[in-house]
Amino acid sequence: MKIKAVKSEQKQGGRHALSEKGARQAIAVLIWAVLGLIVPRASVYNGMAPFGVGLAAAVSGPGAFLAYFSAGLGYILSAGTLFPMRYVAAVATVAGIHWIFSAARSVRNGWLLPVLSAASATAIAGLAMGLAYSFSTQTTVMLVCESLIAGGFAWFCHSANGVIGRGA
Repeated sequence: MKIKAVKSEQKQGGRHALSEKGARQAIAVLIWAVLGLIVPRASVYNGMAPFGVGLAAAVSGPGAFLAYFSAGLGYILSAGTLFPMRYVAAVATVAGIHWIFSAARSVRNGWLLPVLSAASATAIAGLAMGLAYSFSTQTTVMLVCESLIAGGFAWFCHSANGVIGRGA
């Protein structure tokens, strides 16, 4: 009789732990979604806003699609961003890169994929805009700086997600 009671308590404790983990995941997904709406509004260099691309690149797992969607929506809704559709295209490129590498767990969970995907997606979108309009030395330098900022912010968000996830 006593053994059955212990097994019953273990089953209930397992359900409680599972629901607590699900609640934590849901809260994390909502936080990334809200940040996806807010972060693209931050701009540097007179309207360049690579931070939403970096945020989208740092998110992986169950809430990634919502983070991509909210970052794209954040760019569309932001008023101070120069050429917001360029950044929406960069977020879509990041989503595609992450989808391609979704099966490779060692690559997906490391810091290199978010950094490279954010920087390269920002550079590709910037190159497309540069080819459509015109290139100059200033445009090229700004594009390199913007790509580095996107990669750096992706690294920051990825590191912050790791610290928060460990509970430190």
